[in-house]
Amino acid sequence: MTLQPERLDILLAQAAELARLLLKSSQPPRALTSEFLHGRKRFDTAEKALISSTAHHVLRCWRPAATAVHMACGSDDAYRDVDPRIDAAMSAEALAASILLALPNTSPFNPPLPLPNELASAADKEMLEDAACRMLAGDGDTTAEAVLSGAVSIAAKNNSLGVRWSLPDWMVASWRDAEPAFSDDEIADYGAAFLHAAPLTLRANTLRCSRERLLLLLGDEGFEARPHPALPDAVTVTERTALTELGLYKEGCFEVQDAGSQVIAMATGARAGARVYDVCAGGGGKTMQLAGMMRDSGTLLASDIERNKLRGLRQRASRLELRSLRTLAVTPHGDAQDPTEPFPGATRFDVVMVDAPCSGAGTLRRNPALKWRLRPRTVERLARRQFDILHNSARYVRSGGILVYATCSMLPQENRQVIERFLSADSSFTGDPLLAVFEDAGFHPPISADVFMWTIPPSLLDSDGYFVARLRRCG
Repeated sequence: MTLQPERLDILLAQAAELARLLLKSSQPPRALTSEFLHGRKRFDTAEKALISSTAHHVLRCWRPAATAVHMACGSDDAYRDVDPRIDAAMSAEALAASILLALPNTSPFNPPLPLPNELASAADKEMLEDAACRMLAGDGDTTAEAVLSGAVSIAAKNNSLGVRWSLPDWMVASWRDAEPAFSDDEIADYGAAFLHAAPLTLRANTLRCSRERLLLLLGDEGFEARPHPALPDAVTVTERTALTELGLYKEGCFEVQDAGSQVIAMATGARAGARVYDVCAGGGGKTMQLAGMMRDSGTLLASDIERNKLRGLRQRASRLELRSLRTLAVTPHGDAQDPTEPFPGATRFDVVMVDAPCSGAGTLRRNPALKWRLRPRTVERLARRQFDILHNSARYVRSGGILVYATCSMLPQENRQVIERFLSADSSFTGDPLLAVFEDAGFHPPISADVFMWTIPPSLLDSDGYFVARLRRCG
């Protein structure tokens, strides 16, 4: 797709409007984006993809872009944290700035902000620079020169990690203040990863299809797919499309599952014939993986407080005709919602996995507006709930059994601090090393042999960010 300048201007204006809505709305971003694009019949599929990817791009890069605009306007508090209620009104200027800061010939950043593939393939660098200048000129007195001058100041301020890497200051502080503290290099690595869109990753359902066969079948369907370099069953697909409409999916050949998510189930070490309890099963991505690891034998119980999620899980599982899986709707305290439903009661499991409800602060590549809406008080509330869920779930672990705790967050309040509080409260559990379990599953992460809790950086697997801890009941 090669655009004329006038058409590019129209598409960028639409992207700025979508970015403004995503910043201000609490509606799920995928639903809001779909609704926004559905009513715009004058745009073809490729143009809609450009609008969506560019809107999400500016949200990922919002803080350095918006700060450069504020500085260009002479703001005295340009380095303040982003407030979407105020800054959403300047979405067009921020979008223009994010483009200028992504072009190697204009950006003072090294590396420059990333440019969406859809935008890079639709226009050359000169056309994009001209379009950004027109957006700035059309929205006020701000000039490209003034924005780039502001960006030079940002690049020179080495202590402004939040501004440079588009992170809220409170999030940077939570990493710096953690025990042990995250280094500035680690924080910069997280921020840099969150500036990029997440890839589309699949997991071969080994009950039905090997990864090698899945790659061949996807190639026959015309998809460009490659094996994940670190995970034995993972496949990365270049083209974003409705893969769940394929016959391959309906036949149970694969699941759509982030690479980091696949590591969580690996941490359980679940085997054929085991008794496994997936406490917060949700839509069932990890549940399906556990069933494969167990070769659909033994007992696999999946529970959640939301019955509609369990219905979706059962539909997902029906493709595999699983015999070992059972679902159970539970209360927030872990008891069966329906007293007439059989519950494990005194049953103890070999493995209990708690994929706890969390802030989602590891999923900022997919939901970048969350960066600017999430607040510390929300994280604190979630941490209390996570401890309660972990504490309630621990009663189902047999002596010598395994308890795995995970979140799709990278914030220490929801992760290490929850585990440390739990271990202080329950002396019957101790840390159980992860490395041997991972290596047995064919994954060789860069962690030492004694590590039992681990924050998985997005850059390692080109994935979302996760935390996982593996504990063993000794008494």
